[in-house]
Amino acid sequence: AAGPGGAPAQAAAEAGAQATGAAEADELDTGELEQLLVLAGPSGARELLSRLIADLKRVEGGLDIALPHPDIAAIRAQTHVLSSVAGAVGAMALYRATERLNSAAHDGEAEAIRIAGRAALVQIDRLIHYAQQQAAARREEPQS
Repeated sequence: AAGPGGAPAQAAAEAGAQATGAAEADELDTGELEQLLVLAGPSGARELLSRLIADLKRVEGGLDIALPHPDIAAIRAQTHVLSSVAGAVGAMALYRATERLNSAAHDGEAEAIRIAGRAALVQIDRLIHYAQQQAAARREEPQS
């Protein structure tokens, strides 16, 4: 028989396994961002990437502060910014991770927040790394 809190603990463990698996399985989706970069042209693409990297790093820093002893209001504020950024560039894996984190913060369950936060940070790091690679490649291109 499960002790007190057994069912919530099991649910949190299952949610954690799902969130961790989802974060690992979700490939970085860059098709829409790549289209935006082409449409923006060389200088516009460099500006878009610069702003994207700055926005993602700012949110990442905010989550790094808010997640350890969950600051629900701060987490929800960061997830609202992050879902807008992710949606704008078509980063759907990041968008889904952000929605899971926002939902966990809304529910106020510390373990679910920790797990969803970790999954969101993985996706943020992936997109930052990709954007930095793209920015570096564009710095090497001839200016037009």
